Amino acid sequence: MKYFAHTFLSIFLILMLLPQYIFFHSLADFVTIIFITIFLFLLAFVNRIIFALFFIFFLIISVIKVHLYLHWGDAIDLISRLNVFLQSPKSETEEYLRTYMYNSDYLLIISATVLFFLVIKTITYIEQKQSLKSYLLIVVFFAILQNQKPLNLVTYYFISSETSQAISKRKELLLKEKDLEVKQCKIDYDTVLIIQGESANKNHMSIYNYSIETTPFLNGLSKMDNFYKYDIIAPSNQTRYSVPMMLTDANVNSWYKQFSNSVSIVTKLKRCGFQTQWISTQGRRGLHEDSITSIAEEASSMHFLDNKTKQDEEILEYLRINNENQKNKQAYIFHIMGSHFRYSSRYTEHRLYNKANNITNEYDNSIFSTDFLLKKIFKHFSNNKKILLIYFSDHGEVVSNNKSGHGYYPGYKDEYDIPFIMYSTISNNRLKFSEKKRTKLNGESINKILEYVIGISNDNNFSYSSEVFSLSPKNKINYEDLDFYH
Repeated sequence: MKYFAHTFLSIFLILMLLPQYIFFHSLADFVTIIFITIFLFLLAFVNRIIFALFFIFFLIISVIKVHLYLHWGDAIDLISRLNVFLQSPKSETEEYLRTYMYNSDYLLIISATVLFFLVIKTITYIEQKQSLKSYLLIVVFFAILQNQKPLNLVTYYFISSETSQAISKRKELLLKEKDLEVKQCKIDYDTVLIIQGESANKNHMSIYNYSIETTPFLNGLSKMDNFYKYDIIAPSNQTRYSVPMMLTDANVNSWYKQFSNSVSIVTKLKRCGFQTQWISTQGRRGLHEDSITSIAEEASSMHFLDNKTKQDEEILEYLRINNENQKNKQAYIFHIMGSHFRYSSRYTEHRLYNKANNITNEYDNSIFSTDFLLKKIFKHFSNNKKILLIYFSDHGEVVSNNKSGHGYYPGYKDEYDIPFIMYSTISNNRLKFSEKKRTKLNGESINKILEYVIGISNDNNFSYSSEVFSLSPKNKINYEDLDFYH
């Protein structure tokens, strides 16, 4: 029986670690996985409880890897995925589970549970020698493996990520801005409205020639003078990286350093005498502080309109109740849910399809709802004579009845094709900056573009690079090398 127990244990370990063997990234990773297999096998002869804890840990990692492979086509960069989880608000995590947990995932969890109990039953037949030498051997093995994937996930959780370190360093920079002196800036606008969208794929917007009229307000506004739409790509397919690149000096080639050492367009507007408000329908932060909140804290005031439905029309109620101070120049930065999954939760009565019977229809409804929001925000400030309205999205979205979402690796062009629109109620020749360019702008330049158009800066040296990254700054890719999902 002991012989069979040893054999079954070996088989069960290979089954449990099979995703690790399939999705290894390098030869070093493959060697590490072999060592992990040996490590667990030896551990079963030392202590059943310690073995069970380690087995559960690796079993969870394997389940997550299979889930990622099934839904996102990538099970390699687990650290970046964990970073996303730790910086996501609780509500977003809950929504993710409601959206992307399929029958295959439940079957996977059930199979993993059965495998665990089979292993626990098997090791009761294995003789354990809890000698000092046995424990020393396990310690040596663990010491070798503890900083290797996937064991380093434990280390990662307890230490600050690079993003958290950048945020901490940035706090010192922002402290110096508390007593900033307002300078004289030659700015004609008295109201700047920046709407930071979410997951908006411009190829589903009629203003960008989509066959279905999803943006009637923007279509109408496009007939006015001083309306411009730009051809642009998002610098990342993750919000926590793309928004800082769009609003600060952070860029694809220097994210952490530039984010740590630069203020955003919010502070630069404050320096020029604008009262700034950050108004968000997105959650404030996850288990770790996030890069978006770091930027929001630069505003004169910030308001996170936390509500269970996470619908952007809450902004309209906020604006109705809170009358702005007309004596000062005003800048509003709206960070909206837009078309974030789950699409059917992003809209109420303002929709194209009363009965959206597929994902594409639901997504188009969310774009239509965002267009309605833009219309209402603009109307709220229509008594102001000198307005600059700006709308862009943090990243795009893959939209198909077979596959939908963002954060794929290496990614699809759908995740990077975003809208960038500006409308001025007064004449402004600086809006024409890209008329002679035939290449796509890179969204890492949006902050510089806004500074130039508003009049804060005269620098019009913008980025037309096709280099972007997927999931995290370490995964640089070329947009032109990607395909559309279809």
